[in-house]
Amino acid sequence: MKRIWHKDLVSVLPDKLLLKLKDDWFSIATDLVSTEITTSLGEPVIDRILEYSIGHFYTYYFIYIMPELHKRGLLDAQTLEFFHSLASCYSEEDLRISHPVFDCWHNTRYLLQCLMYLEELYDCGEISFEEWYRILNKTRSMHAYCEETYQSLFV
Repeated sequence: MKRIWHKDLVSVLPDKLLLKLKDDWFSIATDLVSTEITTSLGEPVIDRILEYSIGHFYTYYFIYIMPELHKRGLLDAQTLEFFHSLASCYSEEDLRISHPVFDCWHNTRYLLQCLMYLEELYDCGEISFEEWYRILNKTRSMHAYCEETYQSLFV
């Protein structure tokens, strides 16, 4: 299953999930460039990308994924070249956005969904205690708000 993680979690994703995010992003980007998809990318979570201009998708990579890959020493020349070749398929106007990236999608509810999925990965041994602790430490202040929001869904 492909996943576009909540933008506030990209900086604390374990390396293997960050690399998977990069691979998923490139797979989706290739699909978007090679075909004129307008209704479905085949996965409901990923289909939400189609609700936004292509600029949101590329800005998400450029602002959140690429710097994190670079910071961790995971960004190579081939990845950069591939990103630029895909981005060159669009005009500057296509890639410009006027409001925050995925503003109605990457909200508190989606953050909570992503945190719950990461917790499940931890519970199943897919991510280590250290990786889970780093996620919790980053999201500690968000966690109480998310919990409150989650509880309000059932009122």
